[in-house]
Parts: sequence; C-alpha cells; structure tokens
Amino acid sequence: MRGGLKGIDHFVRWELQTFGIARGVRVSQLIAPMFDAFLRDVFVPLCAGGTVWVAPDADVRLDGGRPVEWLRSARVNLIHTVPSLFRRMLEHLRGRSAPGPSACAARGRTAAAVRRAALA
Repeated sequence: MRGGLKGIDHFVRWELQTFGIARGVRVSQLIAPMFDAFLRDVFVPLCAGGTVWVAPDADVRLDGGRPVEWLRSARVNLIHTVPSLFRRMLEHLRGRSAPGPSACAARGRTAAAVRRAALA
C-alpha cells in the first residue's frame, strides 16, 4: 500500500492546536487498527508528548460500562469514539460524572442524536 501522511499530519496539528492538547495527555485507543481513525488515536497523543492507552480487549468496546470503568482506572483524559459506543457510555453514566472529555465522530442525524443523549 502506498500513501502519504500529509492528511493525518494536518489533522493531528489541527486537533492539538484547536483543543489545546498538551504534553502528558492520556488518550484512549478504542478503534481497530484497520480503520484510519486508528492513526488519529495514536498520533495525537504521541505528537503532544502524551500516552496512548490501548483497550485491554475487544469486549471493552462492546459494553457501555466496561469502557467507562477502564477509562477511569487508566485515568484517560481524552476519548475518541464512535456515536454507538458514546451512547452506551452515556447510558451507563446517567447521574455520574464522565471519565474525561470526548471527541465523537458523527454526522447529520447521528450527531443530533448524540447531542440529545449527552444533554439528557
């Protein structure tokens, strides 16, 4: 496979600057390596001088409660996730504080549904 890193470089620099991500950040790595979002999960913390925290097993991504507890115990302070896992985590968190800031990849109707769930 041949490709370049210009796009991911631009995105990583944008995210670091836009969100003020600094040295010492602890970022979750929940995305399977076969997806391009994996590059974001790895390069954002490494370029900031932070740490990548890899989910201990695939089941962490399937159950709303398991990722929340894992994120708390790992003291992760930035979570990149997809709307479906984000919704399950929000359901588990009802009435409790979140383990850290989240960046959720969503479009259109899904983004609106995630916003409604987050505000509920």
